[in-house]
Parts: sequence; structure tokens; C-alpha cells
Amino acid sequence: MSDEWHPGIRRELLPGACEAVLSSRSLGWTVSGIAAAVVVLALLLVDPSLWVWGLGPSAVSVAGIAVGGMLDSAAVSQQRREAQAGYTTIATDETDLDYVDPRTSRVVRRAGEVLTAHELDVRLRRVRTAR
Repeated sequence: MSDEWHPGIRRELLPGACEAVLSSRSLGWTVSGIAAAVVVLALLLVDPSLWVWGLGPSAVSVAGIAVGGMLDSAAVSQQRREAQAGYTTIATDETDLDYVDPRTSRVVRRAGEVLTAHELDVRLRRVRTAR
């Protein structure tokens, strides 16, 4: 096997949702919860007697933030498992692990490679268009 990078290098990923997916879902749920909290605050600022109309958005807020927190914890655990397996699914400045595209299971950056953001973007596009 050649040490030179090419877009066809595949890597076996751990079963279940990867760190990238869990982090993305965590962010979505948390932002939704915060948005619902803002709706409640705006409603109470308009007229405090409308508190009953804030019960629904309050429940959404609590649920969204709680689910976001749980997903974030799961992402941290998955990050550790991925690191132990020698790869990551999140593009970071750290280069001690292979960076693998979670959609295609292909290596975007080998461990030890130092790439610019533009080079990473180009490789990611090449990996996703490779057959």
C-alpha cells in the first residue's frame, strides 16, 4: 500500500453515529431550545399575564437543551472511542489522527499531515466525488 494520499483510501468506522453527526445534532437541539427560551422571554416581556402561553415553548426549551446536552456527552464519548481507533470525523488543527469523512468512510487527511483549510476543503470535495 502506498503512503501517498489519494481519495480512494477507506477506513473502517466504529458502529453507530460518529462524533461529527452527534455534535451536529447536539448543536441543533441546543439552538432550538435556546430559541424557544427566547420566545418565552419575549412573550413575558410583552405582557406578563400571557405566562400560560409560554408553557409550551418552555417545555420545548427544557427538552431541547436537555437533549442537546445528552447528545454532546455522547459526542465526547464517541470522540474518545474514535481517537482510540486512530481517527477523527471532525476537522481539527490536531494532526495526530487520520481525519475521515463520515459520509464516505474515506481518509481526507492522514495522521501527521499538515494541510491548510483550503487544501482540506479540496480533499474533502475530491473524497466525496470519488467513486
